[in-house]
Amino acid sequence: MPKKKRRTRKPAGRSPRPSGGTPIPRLVDEFRDARHHAGQDPDDAWIIEPLAELKRDLLASPDPTVWTAEDLSTLLLQIVPRKVHLDAEDRQLLVPTVSDFLAYLAASGRWSPRSSPLPEVVDLLDDLAELVPAALADPARRSMGVNILELALAQGVDPTDESDMAVFIDRFNALDDDARHAVTETGRLPETLTPGPAPGRGAAFGLGQGGRPGLAVVPSLEDDDDGDDFDLTDVWPDFLGEPVDGNAPLAPLSAEESAAALSDTVLVRRADQLLDWLGTGRKLTGTFALRRADTAQVLDLLGIDAGTPRSMWDVPALAMLWNALTAAGFLELRSGTAHPAGRIISWAGADAPAERRLEAGNALIVCALSNYLGVQDDGETLAHLPPLTFLALLKATQPGGVHVPEPQGPAPNLEALLVRLDLLTLVDAGILTREADAFFLPANVLSMLPLVMKEATEGLFD
Repeated sequence: MPKKKRRTRKPAGRSPRPSGGTPIPRLVDEFRDARHHAGQDPDDAWIIEPLAELKRDLLASPDPTVWTAEDLSTLLLQIVPRKVHLDAEDRQLLVPTVSDFLAYLAASGRWSPRSSPLPEVVDLLDDLAELVPAALADPARRSMGVNILELALAQGVDPTDESDMAVFIDRFNALDDDARHAVTETGRLPETLTPGPAPGRGAAFGLGQGGRPGLAVVPSLEDDDDGDDFDLTDVWPDFLGEPVDGNAPLAPLSAEESAAALSDTVLVRRADQLLDWLGTGRKLTGTFALRRADTAQVLDLLGIDAGTPRSMWDVPALAMLWNALTAAGFLELRSGTAHPAGRIISWAGADAPAERRLEAGNALIVCALSNYLGVQDDGETLAHLPPLTFLALLKATQPGGVHVPEPQGPAPNLEALLVRLDLLTLVDAGILTREADAFFLPANVLSMLPLVMKEATEGLFD
């Protein structure tokens, strides 16, 4: 296996949350040390961390000492092939490494009684020893993104290098439909085709020509780092239509008009309802989420159709609201209870003076967008493509909004597809509104987007 620890991208739309039981990184480090002392390769332990994170995020099982036969089967045969790229050597070592990790838990007294019986799990892993490598090598089981990454790695691209990935994505988008379809289905180019040069416009992942940082990594809308006028056309992707004028004066809006526009957003109305429902406080689970019965009640109150989730964290629209209220100081989590708070400013309801309503609503939207576009504790982002999604948000404040139709054909434009997914997530969260293929953001939010950019991009390209 590789000689450095690797991470997998957190699923889009999921919000970070504390893990239950022993912290995942600490347990993995202890397992790595145990392998070293036993004369085994300690670096093989890297795969346990993304496995535990995927179990936490997708199977609502945050404790890394709890492993059921059902969760293991789902992870190894369904989730890992879609979410984690493994080379041929790693595929063969995956099941043996998992077996060693579970044996380590048992030997160190960490095997949770909430797990399946250890002999049952051992028998399962024996059965999966041949099935899992085959599943991991099957392009049909992999997601489109993992198949594209498969090609990038085969071409020697470093996926952690933004410039390398920008050039690669430009090359991918320059392919014809048949070639792109082959890549998304198989992870390989057609045998008759070799990669061509990157096109001249380099807007992939927010990078301009020559790898120049795009809008999401510059300090203002007016100037670049050299003090020259910043031109949005340098980084503006074609699929967003005509670029906005970053130097155009903002249309004057009164506090009353701005507050009314914010009050009409679903996010702000949900904040009113949730904070009122919390009252003097509600008990939380060990993952700092609402209890299941309370989650069901809140989903009904807020009009969010999410079925019967096992956890509040499985509902991105609710998780985004919860995290934004917490970040803005309107919600405080202490002693296993959630309380309305005013740590910075107090929440202002619909009947509050326009200036206070506007101040509270602005703080909430800034925190929600910054959290979605910004870097999480694991170095990843919840958004698929933050820089270009940020550009889409700029245009969404303009009359007519931003038009991002669903890409058509067997091999759609990858950038457009990812930005549209981000915009749809923000519609579900109640920040954007949508009419057919047009997405809208209140015009007054334009003045706050530089702050969102500053907050969200700290460490984005570290």
